[in-house]
Amino acid sequence: MRVAILGHHPDLFAGFNSLMTANLANGFASIGYDVTVLLPDTESHPQLEKLASLGISTDNLDRFGPHFSIRIIERNENIGSYDLGVWQSYFSNDEAFFDPFRRACRVIVKNFPRLLTGDFVRDIKTLSGTANRFDIVGLALKSDKMLANAMIENIPDAVGRSIYMPRGFREDWFKNPSAECAPVFGIEKGVDTDNKEYAHLVPVINRLRNEFGQIDVIGARLNDPIITTSTLGLLPARAFYQRFLNPLWAYLMIDVNRSRQSMNAVIVEGKKVYPGLYENQVVEAQLAGAAVVGHEDALPAELTASNRTGLRFTDFNDTTAIFDFLVSVIENRASVAEEAKVWARANHSVENMIRPLLAAL
Repeated sequence: MRVAILGHHPDLFAGFNSLMTANLANGFASIGYDVTVLLPDTESHPQLEKLASLGISTDNLDRFGPHFSIRIIERNENIGSYDLGVWQSYFSNDEAFFDPFRRACRVIVKNFPRLLTGDFVRDIKTLSGTANRFDIVGLALKSDKMLANAMIENIPDAVGRSIYMPRGFREDWFKNPSAECAPVFGIEKGVDTDNKEYAHLVPVINRLRNEFGQIDVIGARLNDPIITTSTLGLLPARAFYQRFLNPLWAYLMIDVNRSRQSMNAVIVEGKKVYPGLYENQVVEAQLAGAAVVGHEDALPAELTASNRTGLRFTDFNDTTAIFDFLVSVIENRASVAEEAKVWARANHSVENMIRPLLAAL
């Protein structure tokens, strides 16, 4: 089978689009498929310019394991012919490539993070429109697939095109968790936000430091001496795993109401739902043996192993709940790390991601 993935590469442009492109390519190549990653050359992602600035060619880009081909494509270029096409892009500038990509592929699919909301009328419109573009609609959450199934009498064709397709991640980039250091927590700063997005965590960390002494906090794109002890910028995937995720004992989600995700929020039955919000780091952190903490509206229950490895709190002012949970994480580091890691490997491997897609072809 010839597979094309239109996306981005971690060596050129860091971010989850690039990471998922690499994960999908690795997964399909590892089972012997002929895989080509297509990198669209656009104003926002000038692939050729980036390669030139690095003094390399596509041959030098990391394959992260099994070999696959990489091509940079420009507008109006003949893409070729493929059995399966995966649209792994969320950038508006890439849309100019959609129609040529659609014509080049016999079957086209996209994996969607939190596509549906529970608003029946809105969801019918959303799923219908999505199924008009894609032959297979991959839903990254089980809860999304359940919402889709509830619309079977209204839009049977669109529901029939949808599958549960969990996001999958490599296991080999994660080291075995260690308890031979001070506890380490991680916070990733949102885009275009201020310090209010992590204000609920400051009193928790201060109290933990009073209780346990040294508590390290790594800030991804966050540098605030009030809470962080080290800071990292935007990094390529492998370096991000090594320097941010691997050391963590717990990953602490920000208040998404303070981030740009809040602009997409939908109120359903008195609760906020954030279409498109799916933090890869929630699963990746557990692969590294870390617990996760987040508000219940932003952290889906299905993305945590148990209440020992994940806290979904209901009130940002209830810092005691967060404190008590992190105390338990610290005092039970080995068992929490093992449970989180085992669950994440069983449910979110690259194989878990591509298996339902292959079954649907």
